[in-house]
Amino acid sequence: MWLMNINLSQIEIKTKQNIFLEGYYFENKHKKCIFFIPGMAGEFYKLDFAQKIAEISIKNKYDFLAGSTQGSGEIKELKIDENGKKGTIVKGAAYEKFEDCIYDIDAWLEFLKSKKYDEIIIICHSLGCNKIVHYLNKQANSLIKKLILLAPQDIKFNNLEMHAGLLEEAIKNINNNESNKLLSKKLLGFCLISSQTYYELINNQNIMNIPYKTNNPDFSKIADIKMPILSIIGTKDGGEKSEEYMALISKNCQEGKYHIIKEANHIFKSKEDELSKIIMDFLEG
Repeated sequence: MWLMNINLSQIEIKTKQNIFLEGYYFENKHKKCIFFIPGMAGEFYKLDFAQKIAEISIKNKYDFLAGSTQGSGEIKELKIDENGKKGTIVKGAAYEKFEDCIYDIDAWLEFLKSKKYDEIIIICHSLGCNKIVHYLNKQANSLIKKLILLAPQDIKFNNLEMHAGLLEEAIKNINNNESNKLLSKKLLGFCLISSQTYYELINNQNIMNIPYKTNNPDFSKIADIKMPILSIIGTKDGGEKSEEYMALISKNCQEGKYHIIKEANHIFKSKEDELSKIIMDFLEG
């Protein structure tokens, strides 16, 4: 893994919900810092492309932060300290509440604000893209100068054949006061998911803020973000319409650009170098 070549410090911050989140941080007193936000169940130390981004960022004289969220990992116990009472809370992607991303991102940005950076660049992946768009519509932050969306998602989970019957199962469990009950199938075949979390993913309109697959889409959330935005997807992820999808996002940004990486999958496996070069060209251009 790329992490072996990088001298990152493991840090911990406390959110306004009194939950502790872990992160990886490189500080060299540069004026600019790149902040990486993972996607659903994503964990920085397991993502080769994220670690390669960290490596090339540091080489190009950026500080770097990878901050976890309550949705990092599939099922995970997080420390909590409320009114002096220490304990744990079960979170991870299986039990995440999307709206909690406001607290998670805000806590990391407050940490970076304390470091007196002149400029913060946010790089987010998958569901992390939807989170930052939601955050920036709720809480503007003048320190954030550029935004990079990696494999952004238009959430259409309930339309997938592999998820047939899951919404009905989730509703049944919720009605039976078993909202935390895990569903019988994994989300996208890889992640355990609770009934409440799945129901929210399907029905929370705040998540539907990058609607490039949607008929009559409302791009107002991303259109309101006043900064350069680069969208990147791989053809194994976006399929035959990759170019059309990313062009649509770019068209609806105030300052939008996009790039398609041929043969790249959702986590840019074996395309880490190409991805990192595209990112640096955007940041230094």
